[in-house]
Amino acid sequence: MVSFQVKEIYNSEMVGARLRALREERRVSLDALVAGTKIQKKYLEALEANRFDSLGSPIYTQNFIKAYARYLGVPHQPLVDNFKDYRDESDAANRVFVDVAAPKHRFAVSYKLIRNLGFAIVALALLGYIGFAVRNILTPPPITVSFPPNDYVAESQQIEIAGKVAADTTLKINGEEALTDEAGNFKEKVDLGEGLNTIKLGAQRKHSAEKVIYWRIFYGTAEKVSQR
Repeated sequence: MVSFQVKEIYNSEMVGARLRALREERRVSLDALVAGTKIQKKYLEALEANRFDSLGSPIYTQNFIKAYARYLGVPHQPLVDNFKDYRDESDAANRVFVDVAAPKHRFAVSYKLIRNLGFAIVALALLGYIGFAVRNILTPPPITVSFPPNDYVAESQQIEIAGKVAADTTLKINGEEALTDEAGNFKEKVDLGEGLNTIKLGAQRKHSAEKVIYWRIFYGTAEKVSQR
């Protein structure tokens, strides 16, 4: 009968409840247990109440369990093993709790993700700006002719061509470099031959391709103008 009761006690959930059940089964008072084990009463009460944190290191708790069991004349190892199992389960539960309640870690991951995304956006913007700048450098510059209009009929053999290019542009008219002011404005006199004159204007930046346009100006007698 006793062995059956002890077996049931070993299979109960908490170590302290098992020890207390063993003590009460043998009708042993706490004071008698204190005298027999030399363990202070407050520690025995904490042990039976499963307040293991009050007992210090787990090694102390195991020694208390051994002394308690030996005094009652029951095997101590199953009780010690039960305590170890309880401690392992408690540690595992605490680890799960810490993992679940760790918003700071998730916040750190989110912050890192946002920071990296910000860096990526800045990098893409910088690459886009560089690409735009490079394209602007390599693109041929525009040429605007303000006078004369295309297909103009000149009344004199010499005509002044006026217009504008970008400030950092080299302008050539019929292969000859023309002067421009700081804003890119130009005025250049061109001698015309009788009949149709095709004026070639070319503009080029330092690293760009050349932009070329052709301007048609007609010069001649009234009879030739009517026949053109």
